[in-house]
Amino acid sequence: MPALLRAAGKSLFEPGMKKVLLIAYYFPPIAATGAMRPLQFCRHLSSYGWMPSVLATDTSSALPPHPEDRKLLDVVPEDLSVTRIGHPDPRGRFLKVVEYVRHLRRQRRKADAPSETDVSTGKPVSSRSKAMLLNAAKLFTEASWEFPDLQSPWYRPATQALTRLSPEDRPDLIWATGRPWTGLLVGLRQARRRKVPFIADFRDPWVAGQQHETSEYRRSAKVLWKRAQRLERSVCEGAARVILNTDELREVFCMTYPELSEKFVVIPNGYPEYLAERFKAVYRENGRRLQKTGTVEFSHFGTVYGGRKPLALLQAVDQLLREGKVEPARMRLRFVGSWEVDDVTCERLAKDLEQKGVLQREQPVSHQQCLTKMANADYLLVLQAGFSLQIPAKIYEYIVANRPLLVIGGKGATENLVTRNNFGLCCPDHVESLKETLMALLSGRQIVRPPSPLDTAQFGYRELTGKLANVFGAVAGTVGTVRLFSCSA
Repeated sequence: MPALLRAAGKSLFEPGMKKVLLIAYYFPPIAATGAMRPLQFCRHLSSYGWMPSVLATDTSSALPPHPEDRKLLDVVPEDLSVTRIGHPDPRGRFLKVVEYVRHLRRQRRKADAPSETDVSTGKPVSSRSKAMLLNAAKLFTEASWEFPDLQSPWYRPATQALTRLSPEDRPDLIWATGRPWTGLLVGLRQARRRKVPFIADFRDPWVAGQQHETSEYRRSAKVLWKRAQRLERSVCEGAARVILNTDELREVFCMTYPELSEKFVVIPNGYPEYLAERFKAVYRENGRRLQKTGTVEFSHFGTVYGGRKPLALLQAVDQLLREGKVEPARMRLRFVGSWEVDDVTCERLAKDLEQKGVLQREQPVSHQQCLTKMANADYLLVLQAGFSLQIPAKIYEYIVANRPLLVIGGKGATENLVTRNNFGLCCPDHVESLKETLMALLSGRQIVRPPSPLDTAQFGYRELTGKLANVFGAVAGTVGTVRLFSCSA
């Protein structure tokens, strides 16, 4: 059988090109948001003299489960070698056992059951105390098994697979993207083992910039939080460069690790250039937007959930209607995608506005249908309250649609991006501010222009891949330079 990461006895790298091995847990056909950034970089790297190969998980093993989109394979380069390594799910088995044990306990519970004794105090332990202790033990066990993330069972099979990498396929550098953080740890270990440079790509904040009480480890003992801090530091110390996808996240890393600040480089997310052509085709097919009826449409695409719920927006619209300042036919809120808001007030307002014909919720649609709906919106909604260091990936698709953006949220990376590049209008996630903004837009007092192609071009993935190749070149000692940054402690 051919060596791992080889096909039909052929090396996965082309001769004469620099070789980079990408560790990306999510990669097409897995339809995860985290798969898009590494995919788009891989499409263009060969144009800059770098031949990538990819190590990813398979669809059946991916945690949490993601749908498979075979159409994504159409944009994967034909010569890109992708090795998919599955893994077990011990956490899932554990939860099934816990649920079974709970079922047995409920069946066997008796009122006259003898109480247990706390060995530290010698006093009886009440049923409530026992339940609390059991729950605490369950949470800690879960968190330990999930450490540093849900995908941790991938670490061993992924590292074992890479030990069988043939000598002729030794990469010139290893590049890993996270989350999941397990992928960064796999990349760091292999880079050390093979004595090649390592580059870490943070698509999200891990520890830096967060507090234990609001982190993914908040339900567990602080010992796991401390371990995560040490691991993040080890990744940053072991990496030749650390790539962050927003300026704001880079600033946090500089403050957290000031002695490493020259390693930190910003390469944002972006959009595939072919998307611009698809939007042009939509406009050619439908004309320059369909006939409007005097209704101003604010459209949101993607999942709406607890962290990004439109409660203040719905309250603002509801009050404007009740105050008689806006007629129901004058505006429409359209939400295309999954609605996963667990908020009684928000759901009640949504249903009431639906009955008035002001709000419309639609199930997810095909990508082509999604583009058509985007092109026909008056404003594209972005809900970004509470995520000051992150920019939703959808925003880069929005800016190619040639429609103005309305960002609802606080200060942070998203507002800075939109304001700095003239992509639209930003409004705080407060009812009164939203009422004022909506009235200004509906009355025409506030005019928001669509993003200019001159402003959006810098976020095309071909352009961004050139910056990534410069980082690779600076690390590997090849032609190319990368601008380094420094920041005060």
